[in-house]
Amino acid sequence: MMRMRIFLLGLLVITAVFYCHEQAHSDQQRDMSSVIIYPDPSPDLGFILVDAEGRRSGWDPVKGIRLREIPGSNVLNESVEDPQPWYVLYLKKPDSGRYRLEITGQRDFPFSLEIEFKGSGRKMLTKTVEGFMFAGMNYSYLLSFDKTNVENSAVLPATYQFRGFRNIQPDGGYSTNRATGEISICFVLTRQNDEPAHDVHARLQLQRMVVDKPAGNPLDAQSGSMQYRENLFQYHPDKGQYTYLMDISDLEEGTWEINVLLDDGSKHSTQLRVE
Repeated sequence: MMRMRIFLLGLLVITAVFYCHEQAHSDQQRDMSSVIIYPDPSPDLGFILVDAEGRRSGWDPVKGIRLREIPGSNVLNESVEDPQPWYVLYLKKPDSGRYRLEITGQRDFPFSLEIEFKGSGRKMLTKTVEGFMFAGMNYSYLLSFDKTNVENSAVLPATYQFRGFRNIQPDGGYSTNRATGEISICFVLTRQNDEPAHDVHARLQLQRMVVDKPAGNPLDAQSGSMQYRENLFQYHPDKGQYTYLMDISDLEEGTWEINVLLDDGSKHSTQLRVE
C-alpha cells in the first residue's frame, strides 16, 4: 500500500512538471506582445509610428487618414459619446527593435500620449510622453521595444549632432545646372557621444525662395531611383554620410532652400542654386 502511494505521488509530480512545461511552451507559442499608443482625445494631435522599413501606422490629422502600413497594426476610433474622434494605435506581435514616433499638431496646445508595451510573456510597461505642441512643429521620439524582456523597452528623445553638408560650394550651398538632371545631397550626422548615427530617418524638402523669402508651399524632394523610397536619405558606411540623389529636371531656375528633416524634429538647411 505504501509503495502504491509513493508511486501515485511520483506520478502526480511528473504530471505537474509536464503540465507546467507544456503551459510555458504554449504561452511562448502564443505571442501576446503588443504596443498600444493612447494619445489625448484630440483629433488635432497627429501621431505616426515608423518601423525600420519606413512603414508607417497612426493618425495623420492634416490628410485626415489612418495609416496601417506596419504589419499587425490598426488605428481605431475609441470615441464613444464624444462626436470628435479619438484614435488609438494598436500594434500586435511587433518585432523587437527601434521605432520612430512622430508627433505633430496644427495648433498650439499641450499634449500627452501613453505608450503601453506588452511582452511575449504578458509583462507590461507603460511610458508617458508629454509636452507642448506648437503649430506646425514635429516632435520625434525613439521607441525601443524588447518583447522578450519588456522591462528593457524605453522611449527616448531622438537627438543628434549635425556635422554639416558635404560637396557644397566654397561660398556655401549647392549649385547645379538643370540639364544635369540630378544632384547628390550629402551630410554627416553623429550622436551626442560623437558615434556615427547610421540608422536615422532623414527626409529632404525643398522651398522656393524669391528675394530671400519663401514662395509657395514646401515640396518633398523627388528621386528617379527606387533606392530613395519614401523620400528617405540612405546611409553609406564607407563614406560615413547620408546621401540623397535628387531629381532636379522639373525645378524652376533660381534659388531653393534645401531642408533636411531629421526624426528628432530638427531641421538643417542650405541653399541650392539652379541655373
